[in-house]
Amino acid sequence: PCDVNALLTMDRIFVEDYVDPYYQKRRENTILIALNCLKAGDDCFCGSFKTNELKEGFDLLLTETDQGYVIKTGSETGINLVKNLPNTSLDPKPNLEFKKSGNPKDIINLKNNFENEIWEKEAKNCLSCGACTITCPTCGCFFVEDVPELDSNCGERCRHWASCQLKNFTKVAGNHVFREARASRLKHRIYHQLVYYREKFNKQMCVGCGRCTTNCPTGIDMCKIIENLR
Repeated sequence: PCDVNALLTMDRIFVEDYVDPYYQKRRENTILIALNCLKAGDDCFCGSFKTNELKEGFDLLLTETDQGYVIKTGSETGINLVKNLPNTSLDPKPNLEFKKSGNPKDIINLKNNFENEIWEKEAKNCLSCGACTITCPTCGCFFVEDVPELDSNCGERCRHWASCQLKNFTKVAGNHVFREARASRLKHRIYHQLVYYREKFNKQMCVGCGRCTTNCPTGIDMCKIIENLR
């Protein structure tokens, strides 16, 4: 469910705010079959944002039970996919227990802590490897590169997936880098996930999947940072 909510998060950027025809075409040609989680991971905090629940954005939602899978339909496409299967009155709702919390009330404190010394302290553990953004389901940063054909008047414009945690991401003409310090890059990612996106869409970008913490080689934990700021 958090991954489906992540796609809805990306839709606001690439379809609702500005229509990206390439993204839109792939979304329109995609069938989404989601699988309910029966157990929360150690780093999950999707319950804090209610992104462990699904009300829209899926064609089929499967929940595993002792008798098999219960399927909930979320679209006409989904209904047509399972129209020949037997109906059931079962409506299982997983009761997940979360070890972590990303309290929205605490997130509000971020705006008042932009210059807090915590960022410099946390950045000392950051390797700027990009593992957090590579495994984040709402990372949509990209480079655009023009590749001209030397023997003609045409060329190719390519879009490459990038990361705000890489130093060259904000590099511009003249070799100036807007976010040279690791602390500024780490801070930007978290503020983008929890503050900047919310200011525009009234909803946080982060879906609480916890993969950024799980895959960080030095264990940087967004939930702990927020707790320390509180």
